[in-house]
Amino acid sequence: MKRFTFALSILVLSIFSTLPANSEIFYSESYGYYMDLPEGYKLEEQAPDESSLYFSHSFLPVNFAIKIYDSKSGNTEQILKSALSKLNAKNDFSTIKWNNLECAIANFSFNLANSQNTGYAVSIPVGQGKACAVLMCYCPAQKYVQFSPAVLSTINSFMPDKKGFTQSGIITSFAYPETSRKEISLKVSGKNIKTFIDSEDAQAADFVVNYEYTLLTWYADSPLWKEAWQRYYRMIYKDSYSRLKQVSQSLYKEIFPVAAKKDSENPEKAYMQELLSWTQNFEYRRDHSKTDFTDLISAITAKGSDCDSRSLLLCIIAKHAGIDSALFISREYSHAIAGFNLEGQGARISIGDTAFLLGETTAKNVALGLISQDMADTNKWIPVELP
Repeated sequence: MKRFTFALSILVLSIFSTLPANSEIFYSESYGYYMDLPEGYKLEEQAPDESSLYFSHSFLPVNFAIKIYDSKSGNTEQILKSALSKLNAKNDFSTIKWNNLECAIANFSFNLANSQNTGYAVSIPVGQGKACAVLMCYCPAQKYVQFSPAVLSTINSFMPDKKGFTQSGIITSFAYPETSRKEISLKVSGKNIKTFIDSEDAQAADFVVNYEYTLLTWYADSPLWKEAWQRYYRMIYKDSYSRLKQVSQSLYKEIFPVAAKKDSENPEKAYMQELLSWTQNFEYRRDHSKTDFTDLISAITAKGSDCDSRSLLLCIIAKHAGIDSALFISREYSHAIAGFNLEGQGARISIGDTAFLLGETTAKNVALGLISQDMADTNKWIPVELP
């Protein structure tokens, strides 16, 4: 593709700085937003004031651009329409209220250097509403069906502020808006607990799992496989955290008092032990024909699950209870375990200065802090830090 003709036509850049690839979470000091981009993106060009950025990918045929507009330029709808008009783009345009922000979204296509491209564009308020970020991610039109997971994941990785680390992405929220509450019943520690999820939560969560898994498979032979694997679980966590808020609150209200009676000196550990025992009795299921990961909403509603689904579920519930947690995954062991920042004796894995007490979710009647000796080599566990 010709050297960023797209940037010249829409981003109107003056001075660029070329930066190396960076697999870490991207943060804009000027506008306060974050992006947990798919691994392999390279920030090719950036305006000195961070008002324009262009990313290419090292092995996927996707491109990503951001342009920041002053909010005085109009509302998000007007700004996105204006940006797309400069490309003579055909688009299917909609507006959406996303996390209390008035946003716009478009599936668009345009011609660049005699090549047809298609993708998604969104406009989102940033900088405490003083600016608007226009994001465009696209790939060659003839390859869009194959590489659309990369486009979706890229746009969904954008977070206007820190709260975005625990909120569903804009495209998922657009495709699966909140509908009506659905009552479910969970049996934990002998109690039947009534709680609620949204009627669309399971489908939305499964949608994220599936496109993120497709994206992950493209890194199997890449030097970035480990980072891509870690990001895969972060993106599922990001989408499911708020979906499980009511469930987590209901569990805490009903089970924490039970746990506190059992161990008044360390009620948090007793609480997580009750929940660990609960997940150990989930139906075991692995589906190698699909993602091999049960979305977390389906996991709690008795649709079957494996170690990573259960462990990530426990991490989210712990976070809602104010207990720091982390996921640990191992390619050598083909296994995943949860870790909690709790007092008490038992097996631990450290991330920085925090030693997480481990929880084995698939072996029944295994207490918190116990792990099989044939999985005890901490060097073979990959940490997934969760915000």
